[in-house]
Amino acid sequence: MKNIKQLLKFMKGNAFTYFMAMTAVFFATVTSLLVPVVIRYVIDDLIGGKNADASSWLATMTGRSLLGACLVIIGLTLLRGIFIFLKGWASALASERIAKKIKDQIMNHLQHVRYDFYSSHDTGDLIQRATSDVETIRKFLAVQIVEVVNIFMMVGVIAYMMYGMSPKLTLVALSLIPIIVSFSFYFFFNIKNKFKVCDEAEGKLSSVLQENLNGIKVVKAFGREPYEIERFEEVNSDLRNKVQKLIQSFACYWSISDLMCFSQIALVIIFGSIWCYEGSLTIGVVFAFVTYEGMLLFPVRILGRVLSEFGKSLVSVERISEILDTAQDNEDDGHLEPVIKGNIEFKGVNFGYDENREILKDINFSIKAGETIGILGPTGSGKSTLAYLMTRLYETTSGTIEIDGIDVKQVKKQWLRKHIGLVLQETFLYAKSIQENISIKHEDVNTDQIQKAAKVATLHHNIMEFEEQYDTVVGEKGVSLSGGQRQRVAIARTIMAPMPVMIFDDSLSAVDTETDRMIRSSLKKSYGDTTTLIISHRINTLAETDRIMVLENGRITAFDTHDKLVAQEGLYKRIWEIQNLVGLEDLGA
Repeated sequence: MKNIKQLLKFMKGNAFTYFMAMTAVFFATVTSLLVPVVIRYVIDDLIGGKNADASSWLATMTGRSLLGACLVIIGLTLLRGIFIFLKGWASALASERIAKKIKDQIMNHLQHVRYDFYSSHDTGDLIQRATSDVETIRKFLAVQIVEVVNIFMMVGVIAYMMYGMSPKLTLVALSLIPIIVSFSFYFFFNIKNKFKVCDEAEGKLSSVLQENLNGIKVVKAFGREPYEIERFEEVNSDLRNKVQKLIQSFACYWSISDLMCFSQIALVIIFGSIWCYEGSLTIGVVFAFVTYEGMLLFPVRILGRVLSEFGKSLVSVERISEILDTAQDNEDDGHLEPVIKGNIEFKGVNFGYDENREILKDINFSIKAGETIGILGPTGSGKSTLAYLMTRLYETTSGTIEIDGIDVKQVKKQWLRKHIGLVLQETFLYAKSIQENISIKHEDVNTDQIQKAAKVATLHHNIMEFEEQYDTVVGEKGVSLSGGQRQRVAIARTIMAPMPVMIFDDSLSAVDTETDRMIRSSLKKSYGDTTTLIISHRINTLAETDRIMVLENGRITAFDTHDKLVAQEGLYKRIWEIQNLVGLEDLGA
């Protein structure tokens, strides 16, 4: 019932368009049902001379001639074609509007869900919900929902017209209809779960394919092609097997429903022939009944398909609703827009993805505005999590984070993120020009401002070597640039506007030591008053910061200057010795 209500909610605002479609269905049904009446008139009246009941009004329309009767049939067929066109146009118009509305809602919602939502959902599955599942709903609303109206109209009008010609043959003609309808509903309830299983399997296939294409460089570098092919074939075979079971269910339904439908026609022919032989019915009536029976059984026969498509649509509605029902990022938003200077304080902060996965434990520290803080720690120690908590991409499990003495939970998230620049290690660039990527957040900036940011990121000289310079298109995810160039584009993008707080999450890892030093020197010169956090595994990078925080197993084990940390036993000193003696600066990773 919940999914039906959601479907009706999607359809809201299209009542008039569907009314037009259903009106067209009504007239298309009436015109199609008048054709057997005309044929009966031709057989019984014009040819047989028995004065059929309808001959009075048909005589006027046909002029009591075969040519007139043919023209009437042609006219009715043309009218039916026009009404069918109107039905298709109106239902398609409504369904396309609804599909666009759903896609817009999904996209808007996905842009505002909490960041941790994506850690528990496969991207391929989300894409399928926004495309394949929406298409399933669109097809149902474009074709099947109007077909339901057609079925009820056909059954009602045909039964009425049959009864007017012969009540007893009408009982025979409708005798198996309840059984066929009951079987259709049984099929509907039986097939619904199979659709969901197939949808989930298709979503998994999409995820595997997307993951492979996104990581194709790694696949080729490590010779993983056979493994990836085998993995794809495995999920593809699983999808095939589940779809095959679904098709088998349809095959059983169609074969059994065909048997019952043809049995129904056979009963009409048998009893109609007997009563025609006895003289209680005319040949025209029997012919009309056989024609009506074929017209009646077709929509009844596809009732199971309509119901199965309805069930499939409800599954799609449920999958889409799971996205739309997800809490949005602004549901626990703050209300303040304070002037941010850059004083940061963590008070007893704990964080975990769940109660069994605690990442940060009792984190306490304070940073003064304008300080440059380095953060060192092994993989998984919680370095990046600190940055995500400051920008409220994640929310603390307990404890508070204050910026200039204000709890960040009281500050509007967009305001907070507007004043805290975060440069991630995993750089994402749009398939646009370098200039567009740098200015992506600031549409009103000029070329001089863009070039200034690129110079601070020590990227300008590289860009000027490209044939198209700042108009160079970087390709999907910046594939045409080196790793270091992509990171520097991301830095330039972040520093386009001065920010009181900037966080570099291992975002200099892909550049050489000299370039690293140049970037830090340029940043310090241009943004010396900014509170800066640098997460890195390079001691040379961290050594020039004011203080260095050492994280191990989610706890702060040291927080002091470089000179003091190298003078005491601990992780920092061990990595410093390794990198200085061996010269492998990234070994600490």
